[in-house]
Amino acid sequence: YLFRQAPIIAENCDETVAYGVGLFSAIKARIPGVKNYILSDVCPFSLCTGTYNSSNPLRSYSTVMISKNSVLPCSVEDTFWTVRDNQSSLEVSVLQGEKPYEDQNKLLGKMKIKVPKKPAGEVKIKLRFTYDINGILVVETYVPLTGEKKSMIISGKMSDEEVAKAIKELEKYKIDYREVEENKELLGKLEYLIESNVEEARDYYFRLFDHFNAVLDSQNRYRIDKSRFKINQIIKDEFRSDTKITVESFIDSLDSDDEEMPDEWEVFDKWIN
Repeated sequence: YLFRQAPIIAENCDETVAYGVGLFSAIKARIPGVKNYILSDVCPFSLCTGTYNSSNPLRSYSTVMISKNSVLPCSVEDTFWTVRDNQSSLEVSVLQGEKPYEDQNKLLGKMKIKVPKKPAGEVKIKLRFTYDINGILVVETYVPLTGEKKSMIISGKMSDEEVAKAIKELEKYKIDYREVEENKELLGKLEYLIESNVEEARDYYFRLFDHFNAVLDSQNRYRIDKSRFKINQIIKDEFRSDTKITVESFIDSLDSDDEEMPDEWEVFDKWIN
C-alpha cells in the first residue's frame, strides 16, 4: 500500500462523481434540503518560497507562505530583507511541497526583482501569495524603498509534456501482481496440476488458471486475494468429479460475502460493505 490504508472501492465510479456534482449543484442553488452542507476547497500542498538562513548558508531553505489544507481562497503576505551588502537583485522562487529545503520541493516558477544597493538588511521586500479556488496562484512583490511592484501568475493546469512525464513517473509505483510471491506460487501450482492431470480434471484446472490470470489483469487486490484464497481451498480439497464445484459457480462466489476470508481482509471486507 502506498498510502498505508485500504483503498475505497466504488461499485460505479460515474455514479459516485454524479452524486458529488449533484450535491455541489444543490448547495450552489441553495436548495433547502442541503442548506447545512458546506463545501470548502483547500490548498493540497504548502506553497513556499526559497530563503537564506545563516545557519546553513550553502543551502536555501523553504519558507511556507500558504500552509497545506488552508481554506481557499486565501492571501498571505510576508516581509523579507536583503542578506548581502550592495545586493542589486534577488530571485523569488515559488515552491510546492512540505520539505525543509528549496531543492527538495517542486519548483513552480521564479521571478527576479531589482533592489537598490544598500547594506544588508536595509532593503525590505514584501511578498504576497494569493491562491484562488480555480487553482491560480498570483505572486506579487513590492519594494517600499523604490515603490517597484512585480507579479506573476501560476496556473495549476499541466502541459501535455508534464502530464506525460507524470504518468511515466507513476509507472514505477505500479504493482505487478504477477510478481507477488503468493500469486506466483499459485500460478505454479495450477500449471503443475494442468500438466499432471488428464481430461476433465486437466480442463478444470486450466479454466481456474485462465480465470486467475484474468483476475490478476484486473489489478484489483481485493478480488485477487479473494480469488487466490478460494482457489487454494479448492486445491486442498483436490479434484473429485462427484464433488467438484463448477468454475462458473466459483466465479459467482467471488462476489458473495458469506464465505471465510483471509484474516488481513476481514476488517476491510466489512468496512467497504
